[in-house]
Amino acid sequence: MILLFGNSDRVYAVEASHALDGEALSRLEWLFSGARHLGQERVEGSYIGPRREMVTPWSTNAVEITQNMGIKGILRIEEFFAAKGADSEGARGRSRYRPASLHLRDSLSAGVADTGSGVVLRGDGNGGRGA
Repeated sequence: MILLFGNSDRVYAVEASHALDGEALSRLEWLFSGARHLGQERVEGSYIGPRREMVTPWSTNAVEITQNMGIKGILRIEEFFAAKGADSEGARGRSRYRPASLHLRDSLSAGVADTGSGVVLRGDGNGGRGA
């Protein structure tokens, strides 16, 4: 399952093996410097973030931090930045998701589809690991 946390300039996408309780959500909000749990699967806007097949070192460290905090079941965390002006072109190792949606339905590692109105990150319901 994918949980989204965000504020005005970034979104954190958290892949978890199960639903998290209120205490875990509260701890994640603290970890993400007050970024609130959005309670939705879709975020409007243009974002720059890591490619789906590239688990970043930042993600590995963030997951380890959640384990040290006693939050169980976090598989991956990635950070997406709101694209603004001239800096909105993808940086090394990052892709731009635009124009209207960052949609993380089932898994961060599943796939990318061009819908004509933007790029949608989508899952296959099996964590991107196939059948």
